[in-house]
Amino acid sequence: MADRPTLACLGSSDIVERAVLVPNAAFGAPFEIGICARNFMRRKDLCDRFSAADLGGDLPDESAYENFDAVYIALPNPMHAKIAVAAAAGCRHVFVEKPACVDERDIARLSGATRDGGQIGEALMTAAAPWTARIAALVAGNEAGALQRVRTRIHLKLSADRRRALPDIAQGGGACFDLAPYWAQLVELLGLMPDAEQRLEAAAEFEDRRDIRSRIQYSLGGIVIDASFSHDNDYVAEHQLVFADRRVVVKDFLRSRLGTFPVRVERVYNSGETFVERTGGHCSYYAAQLRRMLATVIDGRPFDPGMIGRARLVTMAGRSVAACL
Repeated sequence: MADRPTLACLGSSDIVERAVLVPNAAFGAPFEIGICARNFMRRKDLCDRFSAADLGGDLPDESAYENFDAVYIALPNPMHAKIAVAAAAGCRHVFVEKPACVDERDIARLSGATRDGGQIGEALMTAAAPWTARIAALVAGNEAGALQRVRTRIHLKLSADRRRALPDIAQGGGACFDLAPYWAQLVELLGLMPDAEQRLEAAAEFEDRRDIRSRIQYSLGGIVIDASFSHDNDYVAEHQLVFADRRVVVKDFLRSRLGTFPVRVERVYNSGETFVERTGGHCSYYAAQLRRMLATVIDGRPFDPGMIGRARLVTMAGRSVAACL
C-alpha cells in the first residue's frame, strides 16, 4: 500500500461526489482517488475540483484492478454485481452502491468473489447513522415492550425524465430496487429478515415497466413488517416501530449534510405524550461511511457483513413487485 490508500471510483453520478469526493476532501484526502467515467466533461470537472486522477472512460480489465487498494462502484444498477465480482478478482476491497445486485443469481457470485481477506460491501450510508445503534439498544433492552409492527415509508419524487432514464424493473429500475435497501437495513438491524420461503405480499403501480409506487408486507413471529416506496410522491423518509408501550418514529433519515446529523428519534407514548430524543454526532452519514471504508482498507475491519442477507431480501421484494405487472 502507498502512503495513502488508492480508491478507484467507477462512475460520475452525483452520489460519487456526495459519498466519496466531498467527505474525502473534508478530512484531508485520506484516499488517493481516481475517477473512471464515460462522461468526459463530468469526469474532467470532478478530477479538477477534487485533485483526482483521470482513469479514462473505459472500465478497467480485471488485471488493472490490482493497481488499487479499493474500488467504489456507482454505475447503473444492472452493472453493480458484475463489476463488483470483476473488481474483487484483482482488488481486495470493493464498495458498491445500493442495490448490491438486482438478480438473485448474482448473490452466490458476490458471496464467493472475495480473496485474501478482502471484502465486498454495499455502500449504504444510513448504516453509519447514530440512530441505528439507538434503535438496536432499544429493541435489545426490551425497554418499550414487545415489538408489534414495523412500517417504513420512503418517497423520493423524481422528474419524469429521470424516471424514464432508469432501466425497467427486470434490470433493477423503479422505486423498489432504488429504495428498498434502506428498508432492508432496518429489517436486518431488528433481526426480522425473512427466510427464502417467506411469501412477500406486494402491490405496485407502473410507468413503462418501472414501479413508481410499490408496497411490500410480510409477517414474522407475529410482527407485521411493511414498507412503501415511491418515485412519484413528495419526500418522506420515515421508520415507525410500534411497541406494546410506545411508538418510535425515526424521521427524515435520508437527509445528511457534512457537519450534522439532522435525524430525530421520536418516542410517542400511548398517552399521547411525545418525547423527542436527538441523536448525536458531528459528521454526515457519508463522512462516517468514508471513515469505515478507510478502516476496512487499512486495518481490515468488517465493513458490511450483512450485505448478502439484505441483497436476498431486496431481490425477493423486487421479484414480488415485478409479479404485479
